[in-house]
Amino acid sequence: MRIFLFLSLTLFYLSSIAQQNFIHLSDFYKDQLTRYSSNYFPDGQYPKNEGEYDLIHTIRDSSKQYYTLTEILFKKHLFEIKGDNYSINISPIADLRIGRDLSDTNDRKLFMNTRGVFVEGDIGNNFSFSTEFHENQARFTEYQSIYYAQHGELYPSALGYAQVNAVIPGEARTKPFKTDGFDYAFAVGYLAYRPHKNILLSAGNTSHFIGEGQHSLLKGNTNGNAPFLKVDWQIGKRWKVSHQRSRHLNLMRRVYTSSAEAYYESKGFSMNYITFQPFEGVGISFFEGNQWNRGDSITSYYSPAISYLPVPFMSSILQPDRKELNSIRGLNLVVNRFKNHLIYGQIVIDDLQFDDLGGQIGYKGFDFFGVQQLMLQLEFNTIPSHFYENRENTRLNYSHYNMPLAHVLGNGFREIFTKIAYEKSRIYSELIVDYSDRDAQPGTPLLGYTVPQNAKGFSAVFLTSIEVGYRFNKKMNLCAFGQLTYRSENTFRNTTFISAGLKTAIRNRSYIF
Repeated sequence: MRIFLFLSLTLFYLSSIAQQNFIHLSDFYKDQLTRYSSNYFPDGQYPKNEGEYDLIHTIRDSSKQYYTLTEILFKKHLFEIKGDNYSINISPIADLRIGRDLSDTNDRKLFMNTRGVFVEGDIGNNFSFSTEFHENQARFTEYQSIYYAQHGELYPSALGYAQVNAVIPGEARTKPFKTDGFDYAFAVGYLAYRPHKNILLSAGNTSHFIGEGQHSLLKGNTNGNAPFLKVDWQIGKRWKVSHQRSRHLNLMRRVYTSSAEAYYESKGFSMNYITFQPFEGVGISFFEGNQWNRGDSITSYYSPAISYLPVPFMSSILQPDRKELNSIRGLNLVVNRFKNHLIYGQIVIDDLQFDDLGGQIGYKGFDFFGVQQLMLQLEFNTIPSHFYENRENTRLNYSHYNMPLAHVLGNGFREIFTKIAYEKSRIYSELIVDYSDRDAQPGTPLLGYTVPQNAKGFSAVFLTSIEVGYRFNKKMNLCAFGQLTYRSENTFRNTTFISAGLKTAIRNRSYIF
């Protein structure tokens, strides 16, 4: 009781900054941050903190509304409760869409039915919290369904493992729904506390992303959510240090269990990230991501104490056994010195094997030709075959929830990505063009276990998508939209699908694979 009272008084007593909630981790908010933040520290870490970047206030709707309904629809959360030293916001979460795959001879009806709730709050000026709950039923196109099923959970069997169900990137594992649909639910949340103006402590199970690009080669957010502890420390104007500790899962059921359902195999994850800003608007960040062995299908143990060291590159020195540790290292570069123009890139090294390098180079431009809200993004990514894999212990492949921990394509690919977006008077449009070629690989890489499949030949995938919609509310990115997507692959049939609906797009839903 005394400890609880002390913490409560501390949270109320320490004040001088602002709200500590994180800004939603979707492309819309990420692009707005780059465009509007004059004090942007170029570390490439997402999500950003509202105490450092008051984006929601910057992009707020200034239109005059004369009715409570329209005030909520266009400008507010459904409920906004404020007191002398606290505030709570509550809004519904929805993604309600219907569609059709025009190239599917079975004439399947596609749909997404997501319902949920979002809650965030502040206590004093230094403590914030947030939680979301999502309940989903969906039917996807054939190429999406195949990809999700290829990453499903693995059960022990007489032949090794049998793969069942599916995993939706960045969301959850599934169970069957009707004939060929998916049913899944998940909840995420976090606590954020700033004991000092230069230190932020956070804990929860939300996603994180490293980089300014559409994709990341260091740490992406298309894998599942994971419990984490994170410390961010701003050192003067030029340095920022971050250390994160998480618990990751291989969705491989253990052989022996005393519970009703066997546990999954777990592994520890530690991330060390240091950013140096030599000039204003230029950031050079050093990244280290480590997967630590915590046992196999039978045994289980804790990660060693050195996994908590916040010093990059020390892990491999102190733990040279590759059966116990898999390390990914890299550089993240951000150049934001020119108004409305941003250059970014990444170099990634697989466990200090300098003959194996991956890379990214990209560009974002805003207000092209003097046209407000016209944005262009160009990006190139390349990763060699067998990258991110631990050849001595496949349980430590760079993955979580059976999904790649970096780029959604895993390894062995080259990709060119283009996005053009424009918005005026709430009406927005977005064109995406993506081309990738992929190496032949047996089974599905990065699972920790080779699922028996025939190795596909070299494949080339071209995907283009256009979305047009009306953005009602920027706080929850509530949009009515229509979308047309065409995908061609030399080893699979062409896919053309359309969809329309209503969504609160506070999370990215990836279909570019």
